[in-house]
Amino acid sequence: MHKTYFDELQSKNFFKDYSSDHFIIKALKGNEEEIKSRLLQFQPIPINNIAFSKSGMPIVSQQQGLLNCSPESFILNSSFRIKYLHDFFGNSFDDFIKEQLAAGKENYTDEKFFQAMSEVHILSFLATFSSNIKNKIYEPQLGINGKNPEASFEFADGIKINIEVKTPDYSSSLHKKYPRWVQPSVAYDRSYSKLEDIVKNSGYTLIPPCINKIKDFINSACAKFQAVDHIQEFNLLAINYYGHPWGDMAIAEGYCSLMNETTGILYSQKTREELNISHDITRISAFVLYQCTAETLLTSDIRYSWPFMRLIRNPLCSDIDFEKLSLLFPVNRADYLLPKVIGGNITNLKTYIFHSFSNEIVNKEKIYQAIQDAQSLFVQ
Repeated sequence: MHKTYFDELQSKNFFKDYSSDHFIIKALKGNEEEIKSRLLQFQPIPINNIAFSKSGMPIVSQQQGLLNCSPESFILNSSFRIKYLHDFFGNSFDDFIKEQLAAGKENYTDEKFFQAMSEVHILSFLATFSSNIKNKIYEPQLGINGKNPEASFEFADGIKINIEVKTPDYSSSLHKKYPRWVQPSVAYDRSYSKLEDIVKNSGYTLIPPCINKIKDFINSACAKFQAVDHIQEFNLLAINYYGHPWGDMAIAEGYCSLMNETTGILYSQKTREELNISHDITRISAFVLYQCTAETLLTSDIRYSWPFMRLIRNPLCSDIDFEKLSLLFPVNRADYLLPKVIGGNITNLKTYIFHSFSNEIVNKEKIYQAIQDAQSLFVQ
């Protein structure tokens, strides 16, 4: 294989603090079998996942196939993408390569590396496919005490986008511990023991929703953004649900956590108060929920994740020019729920109430009603 940008970075000592276990270092050494074995832990198990909507209808999602990632394909794809961003942002991007891409250095983990690659993909998407970019800044100091989002893009007509990228870590997920589980996708009163009893008596373990993850992402983003008018300047919080145990229905959880009518973070003041969500949430113009798999992050392009990518306006920002933002960030909009791709041909469902490991779950109506009751207690 010809010399690549990773070879150039290595010769310039950009990788001198990288762990010998780092994915890039292993790939440069051509350790194909080890790379594939490590990737298997991020490959969804070929199972039927099932979610239940507000109407009680099952939404089945089947995941199959194996990752196909060689050291050569990873190096060629990722080194080109990172070189493009370095050329685009200039020397300000050096620190990303030396720090974030190092993924913990001596405390390296693949999860941290994939989180860094999530940022690479969303920034390269904007840098490559947005037209008439007049100015760009990597890590602009816009927030509290100099805190910064990932980047800012200013266009020729004066419109500006600031973006923060987050990736949940599911490496210690409870889903791996229990063979049969049920997980609500909404905030609910956890003192309501009837819900746990019904789930347990049905032969399942109740796993709490991942509400705290998205709460932490929102609060972190609020500290990095400044107030904007949402007409000429937009703040975007992008969340990549790669590695989520819900498989290719993962962004349904994020959507429901934000948008369900009873306890959705963007619709329920009580939920925001209970979770201690920042009052500065109105600094976030919109959310980008998407899912790049490990294979996409390493060897492919974020555009192949478009079917699992949604732009969601923040309804707390009443003055937002969402049409203008949609033109600048041309992905699927989710004003009226998660579209058809998630859930096959089932459309116009406003709530994905819970998710289960098995499509043979019993008492789903009782579980659904118990979650609704627990939600009601939460918002009282």
